[in-house]
Amino acid sequence: TMIDHNAADEHSWKMGVSKFTDYTEEEKRRQLGYKGGRSRKQDGVGSGAATTLDRGRDLPSTYNVVSTMAPRTKIMSIIRDQGNCGSCWAEAAVSTFEGQMEVNATLMEELNASHKVDEKVPETPTLSSQAVVSCTVNKRHCGGKGGCEGATAELAYDMVMQHGGLPFAHQWSYEGHNMKCKREVFDNHRINMLGYTILPSNKFN
Repeated sequence: TMIDHNAADEHSWKMGVSKFTDYTEEEKRRQLGYKGGRSRKQDGVGSGAATTLDRGRDLPSTYNVVSTMAPRTKIMSIIRDQGNCGSCWAEAAVSTFEGQMEVNATLMEELNASHKVDEKVPETPTLSSQAVVSCTVNKRHCGGKGGCEGATAELAYDMVMQHGGLPFAHQWSYEGHNMKCKREVFDNHRINMLGYTILPSNKFN
């Protein structure tokens, strides 16, 4: 129990009460948007640029992600709350996309400069996960039935490329439920992707 756990000395962390504490097992399962199922698709358009570096070398025991990030950026430290929507697939896709943005110092400098002259560019340029939840088509029910009922990051990336980019979060803030796709929010996007590469699961070389 929580009391027993916190009373023990062998743990490095403490348990506490959260909004999930009194959830039933069924309610917990509904939070897990990715349902598994079909095999993963092939790489996305334009994905041939991916390369493998340092093949055969051992992985480091530690890795300091802060040292790879552009100065004064903070996107990757944001904790996301998907609410009662099974949108973990969308949050994972957007977080990965933002991570690639944040380690690109040139891009972050350009966005920072744009923010100073254009109020449409936020100081912290997070992207709209609600746009991913609402506009990603999942006809084959890959990873779920779509939206809050699950999909895959690959479908999210395909949607972003089909729309030519992804709007900022402040242009369509997260609502935590299925909504009709607002195609007009994509008209003023600033961030796009040209492709992606699917890495093999559970392989280090």
